[in-house]
Amino acid sequence: MEPDRSGAEGFAGAGNGGGGLGSANGPFWPQPAVMPTIPTRATTMQSSLFTPNNVSDRIESGMTEQEFLQHCDRILARIEDSIDACDADVESSRSGNVLELEFDDGSKIIINGQAPMREIWVASRAGGNHFRHDGTQWLDTRSGDELFASLSRWVSAQGGSPVRLA
Repeated sequence: MEPDRSGAEGFAGAGNGGGGLGSANGPFWPQPAVMPTIPTRATTMQSSLFTPNNVSDRIESGMTEQEFLQHCDRILARIEDSIDACDADVESSRSGNVLELEFDDGSKIIINGQAPMREIWVASRAGGNHFRHDGTQWLDTRSGDELFASLSRWVSAQGGSPVRLA
């Protein structure tokens, strides 16, 4: 009588031990659900949120959330002052870490601080941009352009007259 090969033990790669008949380790045998961990920016940020006493509170920018909020407050005040000093027809209003610039045609530029990311985000007709502090200035994460140079360009374009913010 021939052995019954209808169960898993009858197939190559199934069963106990080695690679042939009776092996319990093969491509069709269930494997443990353990995925390799590849550190990413997101996992680095998540782990920093759960570190005791926020020892890892410094994200890529090298500043704590409190330091970022202070920087952000100064930058938004500086932008407001620059807008007020120029002769552009722009209304500014601020609420916390959000500065809204409204133009005569109804268009807006919105600048806000993103504390979890330690970035300043700007939304304008030109699109959305993220700026990160490099230790001396705020630079666009894609183009490398400086924040005030970019804002000058966008305010000029949306306002219809040349403006230089500093």
